[in-house]
Amino acid sequence: MTDSCVDQISSYIYPVDKFGQIGRVHSIFAHSLNIQVGLRLINISCFDNYLSCFGINISEKNLKSVIQSVTENNIVKFLDNNIVFYTQDGIKRIDVKNFNIVELKIKPLNYFPEKGLKKTLEVLNNCKVDQRIGIPNNTLLKKFSDEMITFKNFNAEQIVTWLLGRGKGLTPSGDDILCGYIFVLLLVDKANTYLSSLVKQIRNNLKLTTDVSKAYLICATQGYVNSKVYQLYKSFKNHNFKDIDSELNSILEIGHTSGKDLSYGIKLGILASLNTP
Repeated sequence: MTDSCVDQISSYIYPVDKFGQIGRVHSIFAHSLNIQVGLRLINISCFDNYLSCFGINISEKNLKSVIQSVTENNIVKFLDNNIVFYTQDGIKRIDVKNFNIVELKIKPLNYFPEKGLKKTLEVLNNCKVDQRIGIPNNTLLKKFSDEMITFKNFNAEQIVTWLLGRGKGLTPSGDDILCGYIFVLLLVDKANTYLSSLVKQIRNNLKLTTDVSKAYLICATQGYVNSKVYQLYKSFKNHNFKDIDSELNSILEIGHTSGKDLSYGIKLGILASLNTP
């Protein structure tokens, strides 16, 4: 966390009252906090090389000022490009009017990026991503992974209810795997029937996971990704694969195992895409 971070807001949550004008402080951490508005979350943090799909980056000074004052369940209002916190120390305000709006929504490519997919797959295989995920690589994971790759005996309900909420932390590993998988299938615009059934099951079973993961999964099903995954998307979009190694390494570094889980999902999505006519 540094003060070199730029004031940024994800396109997913702009304007800030998009999901409602009243929310509450959901959770507070050392370097970030989440506001809940319905099922959606808004994450406020200070990173110079990462923006969550539902995130806002502000200066370290401003973030500290808010974090030191708020407590969970404090009311938050969204008024005229302002996020207003009602805290024990009075009103704290973040004005996002002049923030840089960062586009984080992916769109299907107008070509099939076989070269880029194969290079990505090679990098992920070389770093042994299968062995670095946050859930045991056991018989059940292999069974569901095979279904997601080949679509043979594909049962969206079984896959989703097994993966959702599976693993430790705020974003369980199974959820991150689903997010990575969805990203690739949306990117290449393939296997739409299977993807639709998967998305439907995710939306029907969100109760199986954490509030933070729910927010990420809702974003993923609508095509929104974090800024590091968006960089990978831009490389595919621009037919420019020279930086894929560094972009994947950057994704792998996210969180404790989140980046590895996300990357494993990306690998499954690539294998599914290459297997689909």
